[in-house]
Parts: sequence; structure tokens; C-alpha cells
Amino acid sequence: MKDAPIHSLADLEGKEVVFPHTAAFYGYHLPMDVLLRKGIQVKPLFAGNQEGAMTQLKAGRTVAAGVNADVMRAFAKRENIAYRVLWSAEKFLSLALSAHPSVPAEKVKAVREAFLRIADDPEGAKVLESSAAVIKQAAPLRFIGAKDKDFDNMRRFYRTTLVKIELQ
Repeated sequence: MKDAPIHSLADLEGKEVVFPHTAAFYGYHLPMDVLLRKGIQVKPLFAGNQEGAMTQLKAGRTVAAGVNADVMRAFAKRENIAYRVLWSAEKFLSLALSAHPSVPAEKVKAVREAFLRIADDPEGAKVLESSAAVIKQAAPLRFIGAKDKDFDNMRRFYRTTLVKIELQ
């Protein structure tokens, strides 16, 4: 929180820090990697999801939370709280939708196009708007097209991370 005595990553040494889940890229892998690289030991707590992590931060259960910056901004606005950013990662594309190689190319293309056009479809727009309303987001998010190279930084991260990634 903004008035907390934590002003830098080093101030987290030995403290409890909440993360959404061990599988959370933005909320666990990225911040834990930087903490490990800096030799900062924290006591990780896991809240199950980003909302849970931010709620624990708001309640004072922990001094810091690893979460997606956009999600934290929306949460802080909705909950009327002030917070301090201790560290931010480089930009990564958000969650990728991917298909198993066994799925026929024409089906992959059809599903891809459906996601890219969902905001232009009246029923799809309603789904996006209702999900934005749930999290009190001003404008609905939409899907964008990406190329394989757009994920180079994510692949590079996973090749070099110090975080032990457990496949579940």
C-alpha cells in the first residue's frame, strides 16, 4: 500500500509476499525471478488468483503482492486504494490462445478469426462488456492478432529464469 514502510524490493527481505499462484506469469514468475536475481528472500503466500492477492494486500495481510499492473490499476480504482509500485517488468503480450498441433489448420483459423472479431459481433460484444462490468473496467478488452515473434521475450524469459517452473 502507498503508506506502507516498504519502498524498494530490498525492503521485502524476509517478509511475506502474496502471489496469485505458482503458475501466474505476471503475478509470480516475473516478480519472483527478479527477487531471486537480486538475492532477496521472501516468504511466498498464494492467494489462488490476482483478485485474492490484491485483496490480501488491501487487508494488510501482506506487505506486497505480485500482480499484473493493469489488473492492479483497475482493482485500486474500483476499491479506492492507493499503492506503490516497487518494480515493473518489461512489456509482454498478455495470455496467448494457442492450439495443439493436432488441431486442423482450418479449425485453428476459424477459432482465431472468431476471437479477433468477437467485439464486432453483437453477442460477443455483450460478453466482453459484461465481463468488463464485473471487474468495473471502463472499456472491454479485446483480442488482438499476434505473430510467433511477438512472444520471443517470453521464450527468452523461460530459458533463463531462476524460478523453478513446475508443470501441472
